[in-house]
Amino acid sequence: MVSLRTLSTELSALGVATLSLPLRFVVPSQRFDPSAPHATPVVLVHGLLGDPTNFLPLRGQLAAHGIRNFACFSYPPRLDYQRLAVHLGRAIDALCLATGAPEVDVIGHSLGGLIARYHLEMDPDHRVRRLVTLGAPYFASPLPRQELAIFATADPIVPAPHPALGPHAAHVARGGRVVLVPDCGHWGLLYHPAVLHESASFLSVAVELAGVEYSGAAAVRLARAPRRVPHARWTVRSLLATYRLTARYLVRRVSGVVAALTSLRPRLLESGVRPA
Repeated sequence: MVSLRTLSTELSALGVATLSLPLRFVVPSQRFDPSAPHATPVVLVHGLLGDPTNFLPLRGQLAAHGIRNFACFSYPPRLDYQRLAVHLGRAIDALCLATGAPEVDVIGHSLGGLIARYHLEMDPDHRVRRLVTLGAPYFASPLPRQELAIFATADPIVPAPHPALGPHAAHVARGGRVVLVPDCGHWGLLYHPAVLHESASFLSVAVELAGVEYSGAAAVRLARAPRRVPHARWTVRSLLATYRLTARYLVRRVSGVVAALTSLRPRLLESGVRPA
């Protein structure tokens, strides 16, 4: 049963997602900076009715950890995740070819996580270093070794897996790790501070997955939001942070255009052309 508190935060998360949609026209969907502290590109795959702007708060959290290279894989509403996984693989290959990166990290929400996981399972030569799934549907097959699967305990769409019978259970686990977020719903996974922290830590840690931290049988733990972030305010903080990051990007773009026009003005005057 979903509590009133969880329902209110879920509705708030949907409101943040809706208000963020106009930002898709001003936020770049792909960029690559080889000098970033963590140069591995992160491919963001939204859910069935989602949008790349759903990941703006997560992008801000990752950027604070030195992860600044992002690319978005978008698709129209459809359920054939097997075919979409093929398209995702082609998009990853094209990204690696364009940037020179040998591999990528992937973050997928809901159906996007299922698409990414299926790509790993069907292609043994995939280029995915690490995978983070947020409320992604799961089946009886074990989780991939490099996956961090985050579930919400109050998710009515994709319930958290059973600790003994789920795909991360000891008798089937290959090293996949599961984190459960209490008092959180399906859409709330995109903005919950515990999810942002877990995702950034998983992708930015320097150790290999074969080590103790992210391997072993059925690694499961319960994540809690930081105490300094009141649960009732985290969606408002996410929305403000989203628009703050977008405003900074717009200021940089406008400043670049003004600087270019300023440097062009002397040349126009020398050629006899007076700018309007």
